[in-house]
Amino acid sequence: MFIDLTLYRLYRSIYIIIEYTATAAVNMCTNFFFHTLFFSSIDLFYLYIPHQKTMTLNYMGNVNVIKALAPQMAARGSGNIVIVASAAAVVSFIGYSSYSPSKFALRGLADALRSELSGFGIQVSIAYPPDTDTAGFQHEKEIAPPETAACFPADPFQSDVVASSIISSLMLGDYHIQSPDPLQNLLVSSMSGVTPRAYLLSEMLMAPLLMLVEQIFWPWFDYQARCYKNSDRAPEFVEIEDNKEE
Repeated sequence: MFIDLTLYRLYRSIYIIIEYTATAAVNMCTNFFFHTLFFSSIDLFYLYIPHQKTMTLNYMGNVNVIKALAPQMAARGSGNIVIVASAAAVVSFIGYSSYSPSKFALRGLADALRSELSGFGIQVSIAYPPDTDTAGFQHEKEIAPPETAACFPADPFQSDVVASSIISSLMLGDYHIQSPDPLQNLLVSSMSGVTPRAYLLSEMLMAPLLMLVEQIFWPWFDYQARCYKNSDRAPEFVEIEDNKEE
C-alpha cells in the first residue's frame, strides 16, 4: 500500500485522519508500505525557518503512524514498514538546515526499529529517494537559494522510476532501499554503520573510492556557501555589544 500525502499545509488534520485509519488499513493489507508525510523547508538557518514544524511533520508524522500500525503487525506476526527518508538523510549542505535534520532523525528511528521489531516478524527498511519530479520538488526549486541548487544540479528522477526502485529493493529484503541514483547509493553505503548491507563484499572493496568521492563534495558545498556570503542577498550581521559596566 503506497501512501503519498503531500498536503503538508493540512498536516494537523492529516494526523487525525491517520490515527483513525491506520488500524483499518493494516487489517486489510498483508504488508503495509508507508511513504512518509513530508514538509520541505529550503532556506537558510539564520532566516525564518519552521524547524519545529518540519521536525513535527517529517519525524513525528512517521512515529505516530508506526505506533498505530506496529502493534497490529506484531499481533499478526508479519509486516513491512518502509520509512521514506531522503538523500538529505546522508548528506546535507547550505539550505537544508531545517529539512535535513528531520531526515537524519528518521535514519536513527529506522535503525532502532529494525532491531526492536525483528523478533516480531516485522521487516523495517529505510528509503532515500533522490530528487524526484513532483509538485513538491518544483515548489522547492522555486524557493531554494540558487547556491542550494548549484550543490547538486542534476535533473530529478521521474516519480514512477523512484517508486519502482523502492518496491524492487523492498522485495529483495534490503534494509537500505536502493534508489535509481548509483552515486547516492554509494553515499548511503559509506554511511550504513552497524546495519545490514545488501552488497557487503563490493562495498568493502569500494570503500577507498567512496571516501575519495566524499572528500570531493564538501569543498564544493562550502564554496557555494561562500558564494552566498559574498552575494548581495546575504544579510548583514551586527555583533551584540556587552553593555555590562566594569
